[in-house]
Amino acid sequence: MLKKTLYYIAAGLCVLPALQVAADIELPIADYNALIETNSAALKTLGKRFAGFSDLVLTFLPAYEDDIVAEIRDMITYLTDPVKYPDASVTGGYNDDTGAHDRPATLIYNRIDETISTVLNRQLSLRTDIWTTREGPLETVSLNDALTSLANTLIGGADDPQDPATLLRWLYNAQVGGETAVLRTAAFDDLVAAIKLLDDGFVQASGAVSDALFMVQWRIQPTPYYFFKDLLANAKIFWLGYYDDTKTILDELKKVSDAVNAHPHA
Repeated sequence: MLKKTLYYIAAGLCVLPALQVAADIELPIADYNALIETNSAALKTLGKRFAGFSDLVLTFLPAYEDDIVAEIRDMITYLTDPVKYPDASVTGGYNDDTGAHDRPATLIYNRIDETISTVLNRQLSLRTDIWTTREGPLETVSLNDALTSLANTLIGGADDPQDPATLLRWLYNAQVGGETAVLRTAAFDDLVAAIKLLDDGFVQASGAVSDALFMVQWRIQPTPYYFFKDLLANAKIFWLGYYDDTKTILDELKKVSDAVNAHPHA
């Protein structure tokens, strides 16, 4: 069986750890083609998942920054206007020391802004070519850049991920020759670990929205929940949708890896 890759969070930075080297799988080309044919349905399903996920990223990821984050900032600017809401700079914000709303509400608003707006900048440590050959050194990238790079690789590349042969070659960075095909299981493990990091990023993003919702309901008086409820609800749906997609992709990847491991090979 393929070794499961673990990811961890250290000092606030998501890091893809050093992986144990897994044995490559070498198959005669006829067996490799049979593997693709036998698992064509599963590979097509996974390919459609990847394509749909990539469309979602490229279509809606910019909207999070341009619509949700921007509108929340506009709302905060409105609610902290010194003319319309002069008290916001003096009181209305919850004070943990006193247990009362006797600190400036603007401090809480600033925390809400930071909580929501920094989600896409969350740092991940991934290989420079994690979505292609998976052979490069680690680099630090933002969640936004990692997602966009994956989507562009899958949709903007010369190969179609919805083609079973193309997808299997990409998943394993397979070296396919005239007589044999070599599936690099370490490359597959790296890919799974990276997608788990994205998945964890979506969990953190959803949690950030929940934190912001808590603050507008309970940390500011009078509560500005009415102003923010639709924006934060949309943000929650936004990140949970990504989370559901990656969970499904990880499940489909498990099916493919099980099929590859079950296929007779030396």
